[in-house]
Amino acid sequence: ITGKKETEGAFVKSVFKDSHGRVWVGTNLNGMYYYDGVGILKNLTVDGSENLTYISPSIMEDKRGNVWFCANSDVYCYDYSRNKALSIRTLYKFSEKAALPFSLTIDKFDNIWIGYSSGVMRVSLSDRSARNQFISIGSLSDMVSSEQISRMIYDPIHNIVWACTKDNGITVISLDKKGDVLKTKRLVHSENLNSLSSDHVWSIVLASDSSVWFGTDSGLNKCVIEGANLTVTPMKSLKNIGNVKIMSIVEDQSQNLWLGTSQALYSYNFKTQIEKRFTIANGLYSSAVLEGMYIDKTGILYVGTTNGLNILNTLPQERCPYAAEVQLVDFKIEVDAIIEKGVKKDEAILQVLRKLIKISKPIRFDGNNYTDEWKAEAKKRGLDCE
Repeated sequence: ITGKKETEGAFVKSVFKDSHGRVWVGTNLNGMYYYDGVGILKNLTVDGSENLTYISPSIMEDKRGNVWFCANSDVYCYDYSRNKALSIRTLYKFSEKAALPFSLTIDKFDNIWIGYSSGVMRVSLSDRSARNQFISIGSLSDMVSSEQISRMIYDPIHNIVWACTKDNGITVISLDKKGDVLKTKRLVHSENLNSLSSDHVWSIVLASDSSVWFGTDSGLNKCVIEGANLTVTPMKSLKNIGNVKIMSIVEDQSQNLWLGTSQALYSYNFKTQIEKRFTIANGLYSSAVLEGMYIDKTGILYVGTTNGLNILNTLPQERCPYAAEVQLVDFKIEVDAIIEKGVKKDEAILQVLRKLIKISKPIRFDGNNYTDEWKAEAKKRGLDCE
């Protein structure tokens, strides 16, 4: 487990890596940051002056390569062609109901779905003249919290928009073949065995086996969709994870679910049932993992904590049969430190090698002082045996 040193001390609430290779890091109070590859962390401003403060967990990319996120009680689009962030209100017409956005997702029909304090709004990104559709969810209209719709995802397998709420369970928005709302259904906690373990739902992921997993205030839940039937099963049998609050979920290439919780980072393989736990003792900046977690196509996991951004490789690692060499470990640490400053990898390696050569050059080669062959060898090495 490694970390992005410039983020140490930051409350990392959202992480996303776009198709341009840029990593976006949203914080609770310090604003939105980004970096390219191993480059330097930069702060994003609006119109070159306004600092973004409260960044929500949802960051998405549309088919044009633009990045969308919620901040400062508004929705912003970072337009790569203009190299600037623009408020959605300057790009599309809005109704008065659109207030306090917190979550968003983008469907295959090029619509962006935005979770507000009182419901969900659908906005067509390709047709600016199209009328926006607002969907009221449960009793949210009676509440004022900007975080009522905590997380949303579009599920292309079942053509569903899942809207997770705090204290109101999950609203399932089924779409037709044109992307219009077909019907809605609510999943809530009850005494029934096949129901959510809690109505406070923090996170959601669509798994590779087509199942949907929810992270709640009271543990992990699995949902299986068969036609019009949705069967929810609380995973109460998990020994390590138990009923811990799960704030973020992603899946890696080995069918491990990575779970960000207030106590630790967990992995759970839903095929083998193996659970693992990672804390500050394993290299995390903090054992409290937030809503911000993202895994890229190469298996690199970005983990947002209360004290900065951690990075780890989730791909299976071959066990090395040899003991670790301290000098090689030190070499890698020095190279990585130079790369973090924006230097290319090859140049970073050369810089460290030059330093080691300079240090090693004065070392004497004693030989045995009896035969000319040792002197010849010393001369060949550029060393002194006199």
